[in-house]
Amino acid sequence: MNFFEQIHDFINENLSEVDLQLFESELEKNSALKEAVEDYKLESTLKDILFFGQAKAELDAIEISSNKVFNNDLSSNKSTNTIRKLFPKLAIAASFFVLVGAVFLFNQPSNPQDIFIENFDAYPSELIEIVRGGNDDNSLSQAFILYESGKFQEALIAFENETIDDLDFYRAICLSGLNQYSESNNLFSTIQSPTFSRQILWYQALNNFALNNFKDGKENLKDLVNLGPGFKFKQANQLLTEL
Repeated sequence: MNFFEQIHDFINENLSEVDLQLFESELEKNSALKEAVEDYKLESTLKDILFFGQAKAELDAIEISSNKVFNNDLSSNKSTNTIRKLFPKLAIAASFFVLVGAVFLFNQPSNPQDIFIENFDAYPSELIEIVRGGNDDNSLSQAFILYESGKFQEALIAFENETIDDLDFYRAICLSGLNQYSESNNLFSTIQSPTFSRQILWYQALNNFALNNFKDGKENLKDLVNLGPGFKFKQANQLLTEL
């Protein structure tokens, strides 16, 4: 296996779980591979922030050269010193970019909490019709009415003495709604319910983004997408393309 040819897929998180484990294991003991990964990251980062005028022209030329280097030198496990020779040009392009007063742009959202705010809504209380039994006066039914109204603190209190199955799922959502993201994820992690497996991944992802845990949030979304079409499948796919 030529690990140097997998650098692009490693950086872009496109390796399978098995290949990723093999790559990371090789990375720990192969200094040349580690150096090549760092070089590739640096080149990619600079390319992201330089995108117009002379800077873009410089970068296009560098891309052609660097592609040749990665296809030829790295696939043969040669030293990455050739890549480093390209970096002075990148520095010149970066200087030009700063002088014209442009702002650095990154693919990652500036405020991860926005992802939570834009996508969080309380999951419909599927249990409510079961527990009502035609009577809105029982305590659990009243708790779900509070939950549906977004009164999460009151709903949590009302849920305290209830023991119905899967109620922890709704308790965890209440915690999310109260900005207690870590506590919510801790509770989600204890739930062993096939009924809400997709939903749990979705809400865990949102909690992780609210906590600035981008890596874990993306992993949650990937796990959800890997389950196939279903709850929030399209939204998860869309978010992954935007991150």
